[in-house]
Amino acid sequence: MMIKNDHIVLMHEAELLEAFYTEMVSGAQVVDAVRKLTWQGHEFLDAARNETIWKEAKEVTKGC
Repeated sequence: MMIKNDHIVLMHEAELLEAFYTEMVSGAQVVDAVRKLTWQGHEFLDAARNETIWKEAKEVTKGC
């Protein structure tokens, strides 16, 4: 099953997970498979679980 998911592609590009996707002629990216979280992905999730760090991250990104 192929799933179009821009967030997975962004997470792959940020090296948070390993994914396989196809870029279509239209420019859309279709995710073929997600293999696993990377070490950086696990570190990101651990940081997101920390309420203080999470609040700080939300404040920084409010204006974006």
